[in-house]
Amino acid sequence: MNLTRLEARKVIRFNNLLWRCSFYDELLTLPCYEMCFVLNTDAKFMNCAMNFDLDSKEELLNEIPNIEGYFKKRRKPSSIYLSGFDAPEKIENEISTLGYKEIKDEEAIFWGLEYGSLKNRDLNVEGLDIKECRTEDEFAEYLIAASLGYSDFDYTPYASSLSKLFKTHIDGVTQLHFAGYVDDKPVASGSMGICFDTAIWINAAVVPEYRRKGINTRMMLHAITEANKLGADKFYFCTDVDNYGSIGSGKKLGFEEVIRQKMFSKEG
Repeated sequence: MNLTRLEARKVIRFNNLLWRCSFYDELLTLPCYEMCFVLNTDAKFMNCAMNFDLDSKEELLNEIPNIEGYFKKRRKPSSIYLSGFDAPEKIENEISTLGYKEIKDEEAIFWGLEYGSLKNRDLNVEGLDIKECRTEDEFAEYLIAASLGYSDFDYTPYASSLSKLFKTHIDGVTQLHFAGYVDDKPVASGSMGICFDTAIWINAAVVPEYRRKGINTRMMLHAITEANKLGADKFYFCTDVDNYGSIGSGKKLGFEEVIRQKMFSKEG
């Protein structure tokens, strides 16, 4: 699946929007090159994502003081995401001279799939029941599965913002939320954000003792099928470079790597 620069920037921006709607409280866009900062009020977590539309490296370098000032006010390291589609040539070398270092644990990969290339349409997992969350009680079970599936991430602080998102279509994005059940127990979760012909799968999680059974792959397939009914024919999801389970799920369905993104950080 080949992406143009415009499509890549759209996908990254759409992904940022979905996560910002779900977990973050503040958005700042600098008109010079569509920079998006997203963060929540939890002092332990902060993120920065940038979508470039630059004519030169100098434009970015001129904005570095604004970036650093923004993070300094929040007593956080200055952090920048770069991808091959975002960044002007050799910009990584430029920011390294300013003290930025790549954070290896934060390297991410975007995966893409066109609906016509979808594989394993008849994939089945015995005993798995997938439901779209349509009530508060169902969404509460979604949050239970998400919390247990992300064993190193506490969802409790985000329950109110996620519940708000559940009730609304934010910024023109339709969201479908799914929970997977085994023996009536919520063991998996995932959401599909849809904007016109493009959809992105986020917040996928499977409770540890139910992994390696094909559940995440089946959840993705179900979400893709439902999103296609609403007009989406291009699908994406993002993983850490070492999230082999999620990567394997995507490859089973025909996803290909389309964007690689790196994070750089600098102490204030």
